[in-house]
Amino acid sequence: RLPKFAFQAEEMEANKWKISFIYGDAPDDSWQVWDSNELIGAYEASLNNNKLYSYSDVLSDGGKSQTTYSSYAIARGVGFSLVKWKHHCILAFLFYALYGTTLGSSILGKGKESQTNVAGGTNALGMTDTTSDNAGFVNFLGIENWFGARSCWLGNATASGTTLTITEDGKVTISNGAKL
Repeated sequence: RLPKFAFQAEEMEANKWKISFIYGDAPDDSWQVWDSNELIGAYEASLNNNKLYSYSDVLSDGGKSQTTYSSYAIARGVGFSLVKWKHHCILAFLFYALYGTTLGSSILGKGKESQTNVAGGTNALGMTDTTSDNAGFVNFLGIENWFGARSCWLGNATASGTTLTITEDGKVTISNGAKL
């Protein structure tokens, strides 16, 4: 579990950002606090009785639409959803802080390209990250295939042309010209 921290992203110039972190609470409303009570699955999605799960040693399910996956996640109950945009951002920030690059495949490897995998291929690694020499699954901070060979659907996000609209935590973010 990650400690409580706040982060702030400030665009310095076109497509160049300054990301800052502090341990603990935000000093003002320009900072966002990471809610450590939010969890994400450690494995690729698997389906059971029209509900989405994250289990080791089961076959993952791929190739379904965002709408389908979202309905399966919501079927788990209150608080369940697809991975949020802010989770992607936090993990990208942490990756950059650890490795000084955003090129995940150059550090962790590309992973196994398949619509179905048996989850748990990196269990023996625990929290140890894979390297670019690994041929199987990618592991980052104990999360299997976060980067690499599979596509990922975001919860509460819609795309129309080059406009990405994200609705999270009561806020709407619109990115025009996003590379989708």
